[in-house]
Amino acid sequence: RRSSDLKWPTVDVMIAFFSSGFPLEKAVQYADLHPHIFFITEPRNQRVLLDRRDVYNALRLNNVPHPKVLFCNRDGYRGLPHSTFEQFPDYLIIDGQRIDKPFVEKPVSSEDHKVQVYYKGGGMKQLFRKVGNKSSDYHEDMSDVRTDGSYIYEQFIETEGKRDIKCYTVGPEYVFAETRKAPTGDGIVLRREDGKEMRVPITLRGAELMAARKVIKVFRQIVCGFDILRQADGNFFVCDVNGWSFVKNVPEYVDRATLIMRDIFVEEVRKRGLHREFRNKTMTRNLLGVVGVMRHADRTPKQKVKIVVNIEPLLLAVFDGERKVTEEIVFKSGHQKLDAIYDVVCALLSSTPNSNCSDTNFDDDNEANRLVKGTITPVVSATYHPLVAPAAFPVSPAVQLPSPVVQPPLLLLSTSERTAKVEVPSPPSSFQGQQQASPNNLLGHNFVSSAPPAAEVQTPHMMEAMVLPVASMGSGILDSDPLSNTNADHFHSISGGVSSSAVNFSVRTGDNVNKSVLTSLKLMRDVLARHHEGLKVQVKPRAWDDEGNCIEALLVCKWGGWLTEAGHKQSQMMGRHFLRRIFGVNELSRIQKSQYVAQTNNERRVIHTAVEFSAAMLGEQFDEKRCIVNENLLGKTLGAKEHMAATADKIKQMFNAKDPAEIESYMNLPGISNIVNSPVVPDDCRTPRGAMQAMRELIEALCQSFSHSSMVKLYRDESMALLRQRWTNLLNAFYQKKTDTFDTTKIPDIFDYVSYDVCYNQRAFSNQFDMYPLFTLAEALSTFISDGEFGLTPSEKRVSATLFATPLLEKITEDLRAIAKRQGPTMRMYFTSESHVTGLKNLLYNSSEHFLRMEEPMELHFLSHFVFKLYRYPEAEPDKQYQIEVHFSLGMDKNMFGIVQEHHVDYASVTPMIRIHNNLDLEKLQQIATHFASEANTAASTPSASPQDFGGGDVLGDNYKSFTGTPVMPTPEKKDKKKKDKKNKKDSDDDDD
Repeated sequence: RRSSDLKWPTVDVMIAFFSSGFPLEKAVQYADLHPHIFFITEPRNQRVLLDRRDVYNALRLNNVPHPKVLFCNRDGYRGLPHSTFEQFPDYLIIDGQRIDKPFVEKPVSSEDHKVQVYYKGGGMKQLFRKVGNKSSDYHEDMSDVRTDGSYIYEQFIETEGKRDIKCYTVGPEYVFAETRKAPTGDGIVLRREDGKEMRVPITLRGAELMAARKVIKVFRQIVCGFDILRQADGNFFVCDVNGWSFVKNVPEYVDRATLIMRDIFVEEVRKRGLHREFRNKTMTRNLLGVVGVMRHADRTPKQKVKIVVNIEPLLLAVFDGERKVTEEIVFKSGHQKLDAIYDVVCALLSSTPNSNCSDTNFDDDNEANRLVKGTITPVVSATYHPLVAPAAFPVSPAVQLPSPVVQPPLLLLSTSERTAKVEVPSPPSSFQGQQQASPNNLLGHNFVSSAPPAAEVQTPHMMEAMVLPVASMGSGILDSDPLSNTNADHFHSISGGVSSSAVNFSVRTGDNVNKSVLTSLKLMRDVLARHHEGLKVQVKPRAWDDEGNCIEALLVCKWGGWLTEAGHKQSQMMGRHFLRRIFGVNELSRIQKSQYVAQTNNERRVIHTAVEFSAAMLGEQFDEKRCIVNENLLGKTLGAKEHMAATADKIKQMFNAKDPAEIESYMNLPGISNIVNSPVVPDDCRTPRGAMQAMRELIEALCQSFSHSSMVKLYRDESMALLRQRWTNLLNAFYQKKTDTFDTTKIPDIFDYVSYDVCYNQRAFSNQFDMYPLFTLAEALSTFISDGEFGLTPSEKRVSATLFATPLLEKITEDLRAIAKRQGPTMRMYFTSESHVTGLKNLLYNSSEHFLRMEEPMELHFLSHFVFKLYRYPEAEPDKQYQIEVHFSLGMDKNMFGIVQEHHVDYASVTPMIRIHNNLDLEKLQQIATHFASEANTAASTPSASPQDFGGGDVLGDNYKSFTGTPVMPTPEKKDKKKKDKKNKKDSDDDDD
């Protein structure tokens, strides 16, 4: 119709999207008449979305990864002549360009869904909109393509797990993503019990999120749907950009999208200088204060070795002659008692006649002794591995398109945006280089950081070398064979695991000890001699005689767990990011720097994180002495580890199951599908046990790939011998050959090692070994284990959450109440370990309030955090004036495979915070904290109770003390003073995170 006939009312914001019967051209005319109106989906660009050729042209011109594609034009597209076309049994030649089968044939109209896939050797699969439980049909006798119109031909992409990824953007920083079974498989649609198609929310990786941002900018569709084809090797491709698309049957998505769109609308109205009465009333609020809880930054792997001592003179040396010792003693780096413990370990070595046997290949025996005597100086590294922005991904050859192609100017991004380093495309037959695989945001709910990554880091040329403060691992330990049973009844050691059982052994003159034990002894001696970073020795009495004298003790030597250089950089970047994202315009001025308080537990990595973060955020020096160490609040728990140990045993039993009926009983647990659908897992054994077996084989191959050169320089001067040894120890702990069982508690350690070595020790691996399959499989398994150990059911998660985080939630509530009364600091940050952040997450998500929540297991990243922002709405009712916004972020997006240079890792990507609650009433938060305090009292006083017993209450229990005091735990049974058989005793010696 003529534009003068338009009778639509004039508005500030308009939603207009094409669908069957929608007058798109009329909407374009309306937009031309009213240029001040903000469109959530630009109507002019919706014309482009109607032709698949225009879509691919726009993707190509803006360097968005997409499949190789050829156009066969028979409709005079953009004034071009008809394409030349030749068909052969296994390929096509169009306008002189060849495309091989398999390929996908699509009509050029995006409204035509008659898509067909042609296979090499013959056969065609027809895809269509779901009809019942069918989405495709295979026709064996059909091989010739259609010639009755214009078509595009895409190279067929074999996707990871034979699944598609459906993406739904709402604004430039939020993408909801979910997978579904690809119709190119058997064509059978998987449905839930309610009849809906089965879809699983997933996380997008860093480059995929950046590509999503490009898509909405290119097409100017703030709400936009498109597909991602992700391959098993990490490459991905964007296709089928649809414009306006919304997620069905996901309330969390609808809630989040509503909040984002409202904020966008209000901001656009403000930009246009329009003053609306509703906005002033709605947005009048004052930020009073902020309370945050944050996990520490990137650290070195934690390692340990255990030795049982039951020789009287050695016990006297450890305990300074005191025999009636019942409590654990801890000695940290710098304590003079470590010298005595070193002498004990040397004595144990000297008491074994075969301690110098050649089988151990310990080529550094004498160096450790000389080191203690001071005849040689520890080597201090002068190498600093700087952080760099990710190198450019390999760029595929430009897709050959008919020329000339004239694109509307509104579709072309700026030069800097078009050339942004987010592209990972190449034809599947020639994939090369690094892939990007980084665990990212909430499952399904994905966010793109708006902070410019390049500005946060320095290039190697801008960095000056700096000396590391402590000499690092330089052991000459070599590989040992799996633990044998030679005279195992006399001596024992454990190394490399997170939790292990120690058995009662002794050493007698003339005993032969297997070389694994000797290696562990020499490892402990070497670590004690070199004073490795994070060194800590725990001495645990284990058995006593009738007079109460300790007759056996367990020595646990731990090291590692200190911040890496990347960890220091992460903390600084997060401080600056926090400043920008938490505080709005003029809000920071209300938060005085002098009113900032940081509390930590007593772990050095946590304290260092707090110092670096605080200094960067405040823009001033922040002395470590300003950190308040609160171990009771941020370190200790109300017996949560006992509850988690029971859940860990349950997971171990489940994952080692061989009976098909038992396996089937838990295959529908969230996160299991991500494990069993990994391309690394054999098709004939897609079970968790099959996945663990595949990971074992990958680790064995990894150990074989280590460089045999002793000259290879590794991160922080770790020797190749020690690197091989820690992997060998971990492999032996992960799989017990005698019982044919896997220890699932070692899986997070495997992922920790893989992540660390990919980032820092690329030189250790031969070029023939690809770390990506091991990384992705370990990531899927670790995500399930790390989350599952807190509980497999909501009730189990609730129990562990109350034990871990109830005191912390109480303290947060008290802080906010004090802020509301204008008492005390207006900004508090609590720095702690992953377990406390996870506990707080589970506590909030299992409360009576409606928080935006995760639907699948999610392992928290470094610097993941919660933020509670207290606002006062002066125009609200008196009992509703104080409202809390709760925000959550997964922290740093670890970009493992987007790097080229060895030893360099990019940590510049910060996963944005999402608002998981918009208006939590302060009194309601108090009720939640009080309720969980009652449950914590019940859980702490009845450790043998089931989750169903923790129904909660309305008052604090008598045996429970809040954050200001010490939790009153159940009185343990009196220790048996007689020497006991310890074979069934477990040692809970692990610190958190």
